[in-house]
Amino acid sequence: MAEAVRRRGGGIAGLHGLLAEHGEAIEADLHRFYGIRLRKALYGPQAERLSARELLVRIRHLPQESALSLALGGPAARLTVADHLLVRIEHRLAGANWQRGGGKGARPKPVKLPTAEDARRKQSYVRRLRNLGLIPA
Repeated sequence: MAEAVRRRGGGIAGLHGLLAEHGEAIEADLHRFYGIRLRKALYGPQAERLSARELLVRIRHLPQESALSLALGGPAARLTVADHLLVRIEHRLAGANWQRGGGKGARPKPVKLPTAEDARRKQSYVRRLRNLGLIPA
């Protein structure tokens, strides 16, 4: 998560770009995980305001299950190391069972996990449909 946010640039310009693109997800996450209202953090009383650096630090360290993580990485962002290991175990077991059965039937295929590329492809497709007016904006 921190790496995806870090690649976008830092400081106020990076924060502005991140808020412009993923403001709703960030607002929901700040409230959910830190109890911070984004409006108060930016424009509230001086005692409740956060500097750009303080806000970016909190955003960078949002947990894997955050809405921003899902927005940046798609469904693949929700997968943990344990999920990947379980898929490998399942594939090995299916292969072993297939071999013990004499190799009859179709060879088992690995379970395809969602990737960040799948999410980007879907977003691109949705954007094209919106541009054509086929789905509402």
